Amino acid sequence: MEKMSYNPTANPFLRTSIDYVPFTHSLSSSLVIALIVFLVIWKLKNKTWGIALSIGVVSHWFIDFTAHTPDLPLLFNSYKVGLGLWNYPWIAFSLEIGFFLGAGYYLYRDAENLKRPIILIALLVLLYTPTMFAPEGEMPVAVFSIVSLSLYFIFAAFAWWTERKQN
Repeated sequence: MEKMSYNPTANPFLRTSIDYVPFTHSLSSSLVIALIVFLVIWKLKNKTWGIALSIGVVSHWFIDFTAHTPDLPLLFNSYKVGLGLWNYPWIAFSLEIGFFLGAGYYLYRDAENLKRPIILIALLVLLYTPTMFAPEGEMPVAVFSIVSLSLYFIFAAFAWWTERKQN
């Protein structure tokens, strides 16, 4: 359905090339997904939450736009853009860690118990840090896919664990 490949020169930060991602990384898809999120959340919760989450969906594309090399499609798989912050790995890494810490502070600044949020943010930083220090070399696609999906699952589980006690 979509395709990424190992390419250390296309993206020095993640050493991958986004070859075909019209559904998960195009601006047009972000807008469609944001509309779906808005409609579902509006019906399940309320309009304000629908708007807030839709803005979150679309803002992700604009954050990606600053970091990605020109590999983000505008209209499904058409003209591709990206400002290329990933061409400067240490700057990109530092800004992303700063973003994690800043977002964590913003989201949990009024929390009564900071133990779980601190564990969540520390885990996120811990899972993200190896991207800077991983050895060069191509990882088999199956291994890369399993590792990536496992890390996403672990982070989602910890985010759920953190939030279930906050609300």
